[in-house]
Amino acid sequence: MIKVTEGIYRGPYLEIITSQLGLKSILNLQTHGDTEELEQCYRHGIALYDFDVFGMWVPNIDDMRLAILIMQDPKTHPLYVHCTHGRERTGLLCALYRIHIQQWELDIAHSEMVKLGGRWTHRWMLKYLSERVI
Repeated sequence: MIKVTEGIYRGPYLEIITSQLGLKSILNLQTHGDTEELEQCYRHGIALYDFDVFGMWVPNIDDMRLAILIMQDPKTHPLYVHCTHGRERTGLLCALYRIHIQQWELDIAHSEMVKLGGRWTHRWMLKYLSERVI
């Protein structure tokens, strides 16, 4: 788990979810329908927020707005944000959070996204979304 900011963490899909992780919420950027993750979250009292974000496609702007609102809400913390590998979709959302909530410059947020495994070519998508999300 990589700490984004106080109460928000990011990374890859978790195979095993336990209460020992200390999470209140998980924000899933993979496609809906992972019943195993849903069952594990339910069993451990962890809220699960699902968003259909497909790898190379531009995410739905309203979904990104809602995801950022969830990330901002301290009632959801500690919150874990993930996609399959925790790099591209997760990196894109965390970069948008950095830009809109933490007031980072686009180039700095993009640089962190790439450093943590995102594609440098996604800069256009980050710029496009950052101009429309908030």
